[in-house]
Amino acid sequence: MRKQDRREAAQRQNVMVAVIVVL
Repeated sequence: MRKQDRREAAQRQNVMVAVIVVL
């Protein structure tokens, strides 16, 4: 497993949460 993959997934989740909060 790559660390970058995990980091990207976490970043994507963060973005989704931010979008939901904004909405």
